[in-house]
Amino acid sequence: MTPLLLQDALADFLKKELGTYLLDTNTEIKKAPQIVKNFLPLKGTSDTPDFPFVIIRMTGEEDTGEQAIVTVKLIVGVLSEDVQQGSGDLLNLIERTRQALFKKRVIDKRFRVEYPFEWEAPDEQPYPEWMAVITTRWTIPKLIEEDDYGQRNFGEAAGC
Repeated sequence: MTPLLLQDALADFLKKELGTYLLDTNTEIKKAPQIVKNFLPLKGTSDTPDFPFVIIRMTGEEDTGEQAIVTVKLIVGVLSEDVQQGSGDLLNLIERTRQALFKKRVIDKRFRVEYPFEWEAPDEQPYPEWMAVITTRWTIPKLIEEDDYGQRNFGEAAGC
C-alpha cells in the first residue's frame, strides 16, 4: 500500500509545483502539465488535451530489510511545432521537476527522493511531440515487524 500512497502524494506535490508552468497544447490555449498516475486517459474519454503531461508510474521496489526503495518513472511530454521550442520546453519541464523534488526532498512527511536523478529522451521523437523518461528513487517508511500479540520488534526482544 505504501507505494500507492507515494504515487498519490507525488501526484499532489507535482500538481502544486508545476501548476503555474504553462505550455502549448493542441489547442490555442496554454496549460500546466496534467499529472496522471500510470497512463493517460483513453482517447475520446476526456476533453483535456493530452499534452503537456507528467505520468507517474511505479516500476519497482527493493526492500533490503534495512530500508525500502521504490523506483518511480516520470514520463514527461510536451507539444510544439517548433523543434527548438519543443526540445527546450521538454528540458525546462525536466529541470523544473528536478528542482521541485530536490528543493524539498521529502514529500508528505514520509517519502524521501534519493540521488541519482536520471532522465533519458529517446533519439527519435514523434514530432511534434517531445518526450522523456525521468527515473527517481524514493525511500519509503520501513515495515516494523510485530509478533502475534501486536508487540513491535518481537525478534529483537526475544534475542532472535
